[in-house]
Amino acid sequence: MVTIDLLAALGKFKNLSDRETDHAYFMTKVPSVAPEAYLNIVYKPVAPEIRAELEKGLQFPNSLAEFYQHWNGARLFVGALSIYGCLPRNYLLYRADRFKVLPFNLREINHEFLSQTSHKNLICIGSYSYDRSIVCMNRKSQSIACYVGKQFAEERQTWPSLDQWLSDEITRLSFFFDECGNRLVPEEHLLPGPNPSPVN
Repeated sequence: MVTIDLLAALGKFKNLSDRETDHAYFMTKVPSVAPEAYLNIVYKPVAPEIRAELEKGLQFPNSLAEFYQHWNGARLFVGALSIYGCLPRNYLLYRADRFKVLPFNLREINHEFLSQTSHKNLICIGSYSYDRSIVCMNRKSQSIACYVGKQFAEERQTWPSLDQWLSDEITRLSFFFDECGNRLVPEEHLLPGPNPSPVN
């Protein structure tokens, strides 16, 4: 089973004060966004016992379990696309230290949308920041769907696999930023689908 190399996939962008910590890679500083903002943050895998608890509780399909063995989520393109991560039940938020920022919580998003996803056998794994379009994996087919905002009845776009979603979207979104991480298009164009538009 192939798992995408997120660091290699983001190789177009310049090393601008890149930094590696014990839990993440901070890649391409973009001070035009905020003094300590980074274009991409890719999280290292968490302790196996934390991952195993989430894997069992949320019934990870094989490809998702494999992904979390290599990565613990990401915040890509200044958060335009987020992949949620495995966090312990009790953890501290370090809002004052950019380099201790954690991924968004996989446990919490699945609890929030349980009533919309349980009968469809979906697990929420990510979102797009513009309108919080939720991304889910079908546990049976392991296909990926991005919904229109939080409206689980309407799909923006689908992909046959987790790797295909990430590969396609990183390639697509990379065209919308220059090599220094500056966005070149209006923010709504960062949503997937042929003609993204705001949701009321």
